[in-house]
Amino acid sequence: MKIVDKTAAIEEHWDKGDVLKDKDGYKALIVQNDSKKYCLMDIDSNNTSNERYSTNDIDVYGNPCSSLEELYLNYYAKWHKVPSTLILGE
Repeated sequence: MKIVDKTAAIEEHWDKGDVLKDKDGYKALIVQNDSKKYCLMDIDSNNTSNERYSTNDIDVYGNPCSSLEELYLNYYAKWHKVPSTLILGE
C-alpha cells in the first residue's frame, strides 16, 4: 500500500494584510517595511517587547523578503494563513 501526503500539495495565496499563525500559536501580519520588503510583523498579544507592531528587522519573524513569493517560499512550512477580521477600536 502506498501512502500519499496530500497536505503538501495545498498552496495558500499570501498577500499584504493576511494574518498567519505558526505551529506554536504565534501570530503575524504580512506587511511591507520602510525598505519595501515583505515581512511577518509580530501581532501576538503575548509579546512583551517594547517595539510592538514594529517592522524593524529585529522585531519581525525571520528575515524580510523582496517579494511575496520569496516570503511564501521561505516560511510556508512553518506559517499558515488563518481567517481574520479587522476590528477598529476606540
